[in-house]
Amino acid sequence: MHVVSDDRYTSPLGSLLRRARVRSELEIEQVAVAICIAPHQIVSLERGAFHLIPEEVYRRNIMRTYSTYLGFSWDAIVGWYEEESDRARQR
Repeated sequence: MHVVSDDRYTSPLGSLLRRARVRSELEIEQVAVAICIAPHQIVSLERGAFHLIPEEVYRRNIMRTYSTYLGFSWDAIVGWYEEESDRARQR
């Protein structure tokens, strides 16, 4: 199965994650296997469609796992993630 992620629905944070993954020459499926996260959840993160991952505690854990796997500090990402999540809830 090949999962396609594009930039049509990407948030700034999602775009950052996608660019880091692509720059590292990693496919979504490779990352999914390495960190035990479903490919569609990685696509949701890259698109900024956080609401597609149920329960906030799971969203945060998946975001933490994915971002640190890509080499980001969770401390650097968490504020940005919370800001985008709050904005999405207000829509």
